[in-house]
Amino acid sequence: LYTDGRNWKIISATGGVSGRFSRLSYSDHSETVDLELAYRSGGVLLEIDRTPYASFGLTPAGKAVGGALDEIVPMADGEMASFLTAMDFDMSRAQIGNALSALSPEMYAGFAAAGLRSAGVFDQATALHQNEFRQGKMLGLAASPDEEAVSHGQWTVWTRALGDWSERDSEAEYLGYSQDLGGIVFGTDRQFADNLRMGVDLGYTDSDLEWDIAAHSGSLQGKHIGLYASAEPGNFFFDASLGYSDFSADAGRSVAISAFPSLTGGEFDADAWAGRLEGGYDIAVKSWQLSPLASLSYAHLNQDGFRENGAGPFDLDIAGTDGDSLAGTLGARFSGLITKGQWQYMPRADLRWLHQFEDEGTVVTANFSGYRSAAFDITGIAPVDDQGLLSLGLTSRYGRNLLLYLDYGIAVADGYDSQLISGGLSWKF
Repeated sequence: LYTDGRNWKIISATGGVSGRFSRLSYSDHSETVDLELAYRSGGVLLEIDRTPYASFGLTPAGKAVGGALDEIVPMADGEMASFLTAMDFDMSRAQIGNALSALSPEMYAGFAAAGLRSAGVFDQATALHQNEFRQGKMLGLAASPDEEAVSHGQWTVWTRALGDWSERDSEAEYLGYSQDLGGIVFGTDRQFADNLRMGVDLGYTDSDLEWDIAAHSGSLQGKHIGLYASAEPGNFFFDASLGYSDFSADAGRSVAISAFPSLTGGEFDADAWAGRLEGGYDIAVKSWQLSPLASLSYAHLNQDGFRENGAGPFDLDIAGTDGDSLAGTLGARFSGLITKGQWQYMPRADLRWLHQFEDEGTVVTANFSGYRSAAFDITGIAPVDDQGLLSLGLTSRYGRNLLLYLDYGIAVADGYDSQLISGGLSWKF
């Protein structure tokens, strides 16, 4: 490889050099390697002047990869040296830029965001149960007209199936992704006092991930456990939850370089903690209820490091990273009660504004395997700052103990959208 500043003395003159060559010409063309004449007191040198690979990057990620390859040039050997030689003498400017983009590990930042989303969907299932149980009780759905008030020690078991589809559009030279999630949650809770109910829930989620680059793919399986509590002092209500998620991930990354096509990837683990506080006030009007509310939720995810396998010199060592989400919502919920024979129905609508306070993308640190000293950082696409949330639901009661749920929610923002469908049942005893 031709390193920057490497030179050869073509004229030796102890008495000095006078005059200059009129021009320098050579047959090999390179976008990255140029030859220059350097005039010294003892002669004339032919010197290498390299254009940094980083300058060919089409995106911030591509520039970071290029910077790492610039550091590798003096120590490259084997297949890496062959690849860099091909970049120097066989690739056009556009091909070099595309190659740098193809080598980028930016997709791994999407796994942290997907893990936070999975933990959030699990908590949404918990929040839906808390809201539906409380509002049903307030409107008379949780008890027959002739049934006495809920007694201490009464238990409820519940389950909910989930389907969630979200997409973050590519923007400002950052890579977008989509997540398709399915899952199920089981829970049980108990009345400990007139105004206090506490419970525990377990869940499992399975997500498929895709990026805006063909052949980039991934999957994320999550196991979740949580504790939750609801308090109702008068017409005020307060909900809280704390959850832990354990994730297993599998990734496949396409290295789409014409002369060196390959597929690499790896498996790694992650875990997350999430908590939520929500409060509001119920305003009852006959068989209808309006509830202004606000919430604050936080989640922190740790993602383990790993080594890719499958692409030879293009395999990367990916360092561990983390991600955070801190979001607040303001809005209102409107619900009512309709009775038809032995069935009772509670339709509801929930409209909120969500603001994300953690608006930085996840940072991925990587190095090409065997070149640890040439590590580089890539920042993934940032979460959107503001979203509009709309949720519609229906709870149906049959008999004294069985409740059925169906909910649909949508989130919209500039560059982001998601849809969540869930359904389930609860049984009290």
